[in-house]
Amino acid sequence: MPTVPRRKPVREIESGMHYQYIGIDPGLSGGVVFLYEDCDEFEFHRMPRDMAELFVILAHQPECVRHVYVEKLASRPDQSAVAMWTFALHYGSLLMAAAVNFPQRHTLVSPKQWQHPLGVRSKKGEKKTTHKARLLNKARELYPYAHNLWRTADRTTQLAVCDALLLAHAAKVDKKGQLHAEA
Repeated sequence: MPTVPRRKPVREIESGMHYQYIGIDPGLSGGVVFLYEDCDEFEFHRMPRDMAELFVILAHQPECVRHVYVEKLASRPDQSAVAMWTFALHYGSLLMAAAVNFPQRHTLVSPKQWQHPLGVRSKKGEKKTTHKARLLNKARELYPYAHNLWRTADRTTQLAVCDALLLAHAAKVDKKGQLHAEA
């Protein structure tokens, strides 16, 4: 079994440390991740149900954020009208929070744009649960020392945060500006 190279351990967030990239999975079962540029440390939050709480999360040290990446989503044909309007209200509020806190420093990114470079795009005919498991495994592979997430958080929290973490990671390693290109 290959060994994972030792990385700087994930530790509790200290005041004064600077966030660099924010990844946001905007669904109600999504999350927000603040990922540091110079190490493998990150802070994570499950997506709050209350938009005021989201504004508070995003307003934390906005001057230290290099860029915010929000997953671009659309309504699904199987959604009811009520579900679609609820989703639209939540998504619009999230985009407003990003625009207010980070003018000219936020980008909508399609799942294809961030998943492709990481080799975790959904395969044809693949079930959603299988794809989510692959995303979670990739996040664990990239950040094996994130004990506060992998060992102490429940699986629901892990799944809520892994997309946002991988989106922030894709932004961190994006040297060609692919996440800023239109999908």
